[in-house]
Amino acid sequence: MNMLKVCFYLKQYNYFYNIQQPISFLPLYQHTNKHYQYSPFVLNINPDKRPMAKKGENIREIYLDNPNGAVYSPNIIKNQKYKWYSFLFVVFINQFQDFLTIYFFIVTVTQLIPSYRVSPLISNLFPWMVTLCLTYLKEGVDDYRRYLKDKEVNSETYKIVRKDKIEEITSGKLKVGDIVYVEKKQRIPADLVLLKTSDPNGQVFLRTDQLDGETDWKLRTPVGVTQKLEEISDIYDMKVKIFSDAPHKDIYSFVGKISVEVDQDQKNESLSLDNMLWMNTVLATSSAYGCVIYTGNDTRAVMNTSKPRNKRGKTDKEIGYFSMYLCLLSIFFAIFYTLFAGITKRVDITFFRFATIFSAVIPVSLKVAIDITRFFFYQNFVSEDKDIEGCVMRTTNISEDLGRISYFLTDKTGTLTKNEMEMKKIHLGTIFYTDEVNYEITETLQKYLKKKEKVVSFSKGKKDLGTKLYQMVHTLALCHNVTPVTEDGDVVYQASSPDEVAIVKWCEVIGMPLIKRDRTSMTIKNALGKEINVEILHIFPFTSESKRMRIIVKQEDSDEILFLVKGADVVMREIVKKNDWLDEEVGNMAREGLRTLVVGRKSLTKEEYEIWEQDLKKAKETMQNRAEEVEAAVQILEKDMTLMGITGVEDKLQDKVKVTLENLKNAGIKIWMLTGDKIETAISIAISSRLFLRQYEYLIIENLTKREEGLEKLQEIQSKSYNSLVIDGKSMAVMLENYPKEFIHETTQLDAVVCCRCSPTQKAMVARLIRTQTKKGVVCIGDGGNDVSMITEADVGVGIVGKEGNQASLAADFSIMKFYHVAPLLFWHGRNCYKGTSRLVHFIIHRGMIITVLQGIFCALFQFSPIPLYQGVILMGYVTVYTAFPIAAMIYSIDISKENTEKYPELYKEMVRTKLLSSRSFFGWSLISFYQASAIMVCALLLYEHELLCLVTITFTSLIINEILMVALTINTISRGIGFMMLLSLFIYIISFFLLRDDQLRIPDPWYNFFWKILAINAISLAISIIYKLYRSYMNPSIHKKLV
Repeated sequence: MNMLKVCFYLKQYNYFYNIQQPISFLPLYQHTNKHYQYSPFVLNINPDKRPMAKKGENIREIYLDNPNGAVYSPNIIKNQKYKWYSFLFVVFINQFQDFLTIYFFIVTVTQLIPSYRVSPLISNLFPWMVTLCLTYLKEGVDDYRRYLKDKEVNSETYKIVRKDKIEEITSGKLKVGDIVYVEKKQRIPADLVLLKTSDPNGQVFLRTDQLDGETDWKLRTPVGVTQKLEEISDIYDMKVKIFSDAPHKDIYSFVGKISVEVDQDQKNESLSLDNMLWMNTVLATSSAYGCVIYTGNDTRAVMNTSKPRNKRGKTDKEIGYFSMYLCLLSIFFAIFYTLFAGITKRVDITFFRFATIFSAVIPVSLKVAIDITRFFFYQNFVSEDKDIEGCVMRTTNISEDLGRISYFLTDKTGTLTKNEMEMKKIHLGTIFYTDEVNYEITETLQKYLKKKEKVVSFSKGKKDLGTKLYQMVHTLALCHNVTPVTEDGDVVYQASSPDEVAIVKWCEVIGMPLIKRDRTSMTIKNALGKEINVEILHIFPFTSESKRMRIIVKQEDSDEILFLVKGADVVMREIVKKNDWLDEEVGNMAREGLRTLVVGRKSLTKEEYEIWEQDLKKAKETMQNRAEEVEAAVQILEKDMTLMGITGVEDKLQDKVKVTLENLKNAGIKIWMLTGDKIETAISIAISSRLFLRQYEYLIIENLTKREEGLEKLQEIQSKSYNSLVIDGKSMAVMLENYPKEFIHETTQLDAVVCCRCSPTQKAMVARLIRTQTKKGVVCIGDGGNDVSMITEADVGVGIVGKEGNQASLAADFSIMKFYHVAPLLFWHGRNCYKGTSRLVHFIIHRGMIITVLQGIFCALFQFSPIPLYQGVILMGYVTVYTAFPIAAMIYSIDISKENTEKYPELYKEMVRTKLLSSRSFFGWSLISFYQASAIMVCALLLYEHELLCLVTITFTSLIINEILMVALTINTISRGIGFMMLLSLFIYIISFFLLRDDQLRIPDPWYNFFWKILAINAISLAISIIYKLYRSYMNPSIHKKLV
């Protein structure tokens, strides 16, 4: 039978009808931020042919063991930057992103031609090859480490259930349609539909910290029809098909259906997020069987992870600009000297020889020196710092960017907070209790219960304190989604929200513990130790839209039906009866940094409940707007609810978070908090961590869906009425889609920004937009797998090794153990790296420019002939052993103590504002180089006008001494180590006189005249530098010197 496809469009929903024999129906909702997409209605009439996986698929139809061999993405995790066969070529090509490398390469190539050569080939080739080899070594080691990590993950073994056997295969060989057995505490190797679990209650808890950054376990339930199977292999006696939506990034949604046919009896069961096990999550309880539906690049984990990019620091870019300018300058003078030399038949020889001679203005040692400094010195400084013990520098070529940060993007859960909740306060309207008086609550409850046992009935009039308190605690003990789990002999509470766990633990402390729970019932104890059993009739979990959690329970001892609600004050104030204290007390708790929940309660009659349940049943059966219909049905009950009270839960902050954030703000750094948590929680943490100060006025933007709404809020931000912003992920998506430049421009001017309900992709997008639009330094810090994309997008990515694993720290440029370690990393190491490299760049460019000017004067004296003044061994020695040790000593020079950098974070602001590698500084060093070279050459000619044959020795000796003394004038303090390095270089040069005196270095007689004349030449060449240093030290000192 031919394939018949009938396509038409629906306005709100997309239905896929797969008509085979028998006909089956699959409604499939495709939505993104509630914007329903228009997709075709497909009727597939063909019992023999099954759809193959293909790019752009709308629906995935999966069969056990994939009998038709549909091709899907391989289940291989690969974080390597390079392939083994292209490593040498790709790394080589990547080097040409740097202008220096291009220039060095061109110069080296010209020297391969004998007629263009002005000095031995080794003089040009050796430094360039050293640079390339160091790069190969660094990139190779880094990528090999990634390979070992990938190999470890892909080689994990899992049991696969076949029709007649059980196989063991590696994770990398898993395919769509395989049934996988996952043991307790084992990583989920692919995206699975949960079919069966070993838990008798038919549930399993999942650790999702490596996916969404939340350490709280998530409850998952298996498919009902497969959970009932005695053996999972019995599934092959059925005809099973699984329908799922196309792969996408949203980790909080899944739409699908499973169709099971047994003996002509077909059963369909819808699939949702509750039935899914995402890749890289971990089974926390029980073992489970699951069917693979997404593999490799189609999994949620991989789709939410950005590929690592080759980062290039701002310092490297500035060096590239300087190099480009110097290259143009050398070409200009090569043309100028060529013209003055006269036009000949082989003018190209003259030009290329001059170009090679003047190429010394960009010394080939610059890149080598910087790479060595970063790889050996800076990396060692960081790793040996005892104040940030455990810190690892994984990316060395951006170390200077630590001292150039203007925006600080941080995760919340596990980064700013410990994710350890503790119940601190409850408020009943007329009285409040803190955790310090829990014993009073227990005594009051016990008195109430004893009194209740003696009295047959209570008056329905005004409630006394005991009644209010008992109903509040009773509601808190039942209104949650917490399950007690036995782990290693201890009972622990697990829930999707740490707030709920904190509340249940508090209930246990005051005498009403949770004993057991399954999907249909719950058992607690009262303050007198009596068990209370309730039947769970319906649960409506917390969502970002409803902002509240609701549960309906029936008490077995009294058959009373209770409707219990707890949620955010913004929605609860419309649900509970009117009162005059709710808003005031919620505000008071929020100012204390507590996460608040408002608690309400309502008793239902049997008749009310039965009528309402019929409405709910109709809402659940509808195929259009099901979620909205169910929500409308629940809201029927949310009228005139009794306000029980308010809870205040504290999310413990990491050590020294307040001080660290305050120092960062004093350093002029703008702070953004990006979290997947809800708005209320994020605001609470922003207040308690002092990200939001009391004088801050912050604007809250949430639930935007239209472009016009976004424009209105953008204008509100532009009004400058607020200095801080709180925005949710849905609203930010609207802003970034319609007004990306305007939104980033306005929000980067604010003192602080909090982004809530952010997906990993959104975090990365924000980091990228801030980095590209502001052109300022951005650092991102996080501790979970959901932060990896953001970390890799930043100029500097910092990962914290913590409860959420090592994924963030392994992907980061810098790995630290504690959040507060970021302050010395920026203020101390950032300062030293930035200033050290800046001095190094200035000095090496000065060293190249001064020898170029000397060469230019020499050529001009000899009728513009392209004759090198220095060549061979002494030229190589000039850029290596004669000056290398003083250069290394410059790295150890510091201008201020570590204690003062932490005591005065404003110094960091001054350093970022004062650009160290600027056009002004470059021009200043150029003038110094020109003056010193001219002074050396002119003085040498005046003092030795009859000894031109010794000109090389005279000028070169003056040059070496000049460079060694310039190091002393450039650094702030001369330590013993620096003094030793300077003397060592001078000693090596003196030894060279004995080794090279018959070649290039010849001391004119008498030697003592040579000695004092050299000192005189250097005194004249360094005069201006000495005067300027004295002026800066006594007449115009810098801020840090004033502090010292």
